[in-house]
Amino acid sequence: MKYNSSVTKSRKKNRKRYFQSSSADKRKSMISPLSKELKFKYNTSALPIRKEDEVIIMRGLFKGKNGKIIQCQRKNFKVFVDKLVKTKTNKTNAFIPISPSNIMITKLFLSKERKVYLEKKKIEKKVNAYS
Repeated sequence: MKYNSSVTKSRKKNRKRYFQSSSADKRKSMISPLSKELKFKYNTSALPIRKEDEVIIMRGLFKGKNGKIIQCQRKNFKVFVDKLVKTKTNKTNAFIPISPSNIMITKLFLSKERKVYLEKKKIEKKVNAYS
């Protein structure tokens, strides 16, 4: 039984919302888990992935390899790591797309906006802990 009439179970409608979501919503859905040290340091388990973050691949063909994020494609929900390159038949190199759920962040690139985001998230956790 559905309790909220504005929420649908339809696969078609959910896929449509997923692929037609705004760039800000796609950023929120492209999150990756943090390493144990970062979880303890920032008191959060996952963050949206960003260019210049250092990551390690946890699943798939390239499991165990690490590198730095060089590009995030929100349109395709994929990220590119600098050391994951394949050689195409015409001898050019192409980066291999990886899903953000298959990687773990080992070192954060802390910009001014990201520091504010982490502080805001820390305050929210404290407020939720007291309620």
